[in-house]
Amino acid sequence: GSVGVVATLGAMSLLELGAIADVVGMAVSMAKKRSTSAAETATEATEKQNEDSTEKEDETKEKVTNATEKMQNGESSQTFPSSLIPNPFLFNSHFPRAVQHRLDEQSNKSSNINNDDEFDPDAYPVDIPRPVNKTLLPDLYFGYGGALGTHTHREMLQNRLLAILLNRLGANDSEMTFCASSSEKNEKKSFAIHVEVNQKTTICTRPYEFVSSLSQLGYHVSVTPKLNITSFGLGLCVKEDDEGKRWSNIPVGVVIKSGYEDENGRMAMVALPHGGLVLEVTTKGSEEELHKKQNDTVILKGRCTVQHFVSIDGFCGWNSHHNVQVPWKIDDAIDSFPSMTDKEEMEKAIRLAGYSAIVLNSAATRQKLPRGGYGLIGTCNDSLALVEMAMWGQTNIYPLLSIGKYCTYLVREAKRCVSRFEKEKRDVFMINDMKSIHKALLSLPNDLVAVPKHSGDAVRRMLHCMPPSMPFDFMDETKEVLESIQIENEKIM
Repeated sequence: GSVGVVATLGAMSLLELGAIADVVGMAVSMAKKRSTSAAETATEATEKQNEDSTEKEDETKEKVTNATEKMQNGESSQTFPSSLIPNPFLFNSHFPRAVQHRLDEQSNKSSNINNDDEFDPDAYPVDIPRPVNKTLLPDLYFGYGGALGTHTHREMLQNRLLAILLNRLGANDSEMTFCASSSEKNEKKSFAIHVEVNQKTTICTRPYEFVSSLSQLGYHVSVTPKLNITSFGLGLCVKEDDEGKRWSNIPVGVVIKSGYEDENGRMAMVALPHGGLVLEVTTKGSEEELHKKQNDTVILKGRCTVQHFVSIDGFCGWNSHHNVQVPWKIDDAIDSFPSMTDKEEMEKAIRLAGYSAIVLNSAATRQKLPRGGYGLIGTCNDSLALVEMAMWGQTNIYPLLSIGKYCTYLVREAKRCVSRFEKEKRDVFMINDMKSIHKALLSLPNDLVAVPKHSGDAVRRMLHCMPPSMPFDFMDETKEVLESIQIENEKIM
């Protein structure tokens, strides 16, 4: 039924938004300890081990501190040692080798802890809940009891590596002003991926080129702007038996007051969604066809899913898009716009995502913003809305929370990027795409303040972002309120 736990926040102020960012940081930190990698879900002991870096070779490397450097590095904290991601990266051989290296490490850790259980790289991990308080609340746990992951151990590592590669390719378009070392500033060496298709090598230096090559390798590729209810990594469940074999998972959400009321004084409440541009790569056709196109090597196994957004980790870019299989997160996922499979449309969406990341990360770096500007230049939803607005001239996302002067930082940075692209004599379509990002920043709605003039569009976006199953009781009333506001707007606007 519609039973759940919600945290209700009043009409948000800037102070409250800062507090939310701190709470989000705590929740994400907790979530990392539970589900950062496949081995971490095996036992609590494994979770702790995987918090520490397994690669010692990069300890002397200068610490990655700003958003642009994180994008150039490909991730905020190291998953794969740098030796496994050389430049150039030979996709057909280096990708499966790097994934297998990490799987072997996870297998060794698992065997050291669970002597009787053999590690299966193609199994779906099961979340291991942790008690909230054994004394006061003995049967209430953090996590998702008995819930399987959406991706296997192997697929999660494939996700992470694909995200790193896309981010590094995207960083080729950033200014070297933000590089850590003076040598890198003086001599820029673009990151490149070599992809072999039917005995021919394609050199990719941009994300859209790489995504196009994945299609040529025989994979099915789709790009979709997606939303789902978020709890910022926090899950709750109840243990139903002493052995811990039966669990009841509790829908959890963070709910805000939109500021819009109907004529009866009822407030429209919104469960915060998480939004991002999802890139999914899956196998199609027979294994024999894949072997032929990939020179007798199957590079990706199963499926690979990554998502582009600005995160609390401190930069805007691609991240692994794995989750837990609970209905309010999976079944209630919403396509903000229809899924794209057309080559040109997908390539443009991938380019716009990369260029939006350049603008957001560059602005955060130039202004030395904490957490890569998360909560100031916006959240995950704002970065997705920017791509939607640049792509289609409209966004379906609610709420958008970019703050005051930080919006201006982004507009300035986008204009600076347009000028740089023109000076570098980039291809016309690249310059036009960056101009679209600049124009979109000037057109995006903002939902920090409920303005009557903008209520029509805000209500439309709120209704669009409402999950199909309405997992919380308040959602039924909120839908009535929003529809009532729409009727009233026809009379008074």
